[in-house]
Amino acid sequence: MGEVRSPAAGGDRDSQPMAPAVLWSVVVALAATALGALILALGLLLFDELRPTPGALLAVSLAAVAVGALWGSRRVGHGGLWVGGATGLGYGLVTWALAGIFQLGSLNLLGVVQALVAAAVVGAVAGVIGVNL
Repeated sequence: MGEVRSPAAGGDRDSQPMAPAVLWSVVVALAATALGALILALGLLLFDELRPTPGALLAVSLAAVAVGALWGSRRVGHGGLWVGGATGLGYGLVTWALAGIFQLGSLNLLGVVQALVAAAVVGAVAGVIGVNL
């Protein structure tokens, strides 16, 4: 079922191709990750009892994927499930490559697959939400 947008309500937006929007949404997600890491680092400096846990780093990464998918799907205006899922997969592959290049730890296949699936699911859900905003 198609979505009806009223030009009087400001709902008429131009559709853009998906591939450039997905690439830019991955860039937005990486920028959101950098911002989240900066906030986490400032928190670690200000509060002595704060400890960096894998859960906090996972939350920053998944929130960044959601921000990138929301941004990309909002720009495209349709296909939020696919734009968000592709954003999550692209983000997961880029961070996996960066972790390998900078030797940030051991990378096992099961962990990479779990990260890709989690990023794709979060991105797909955020993409659907982004289209409907």
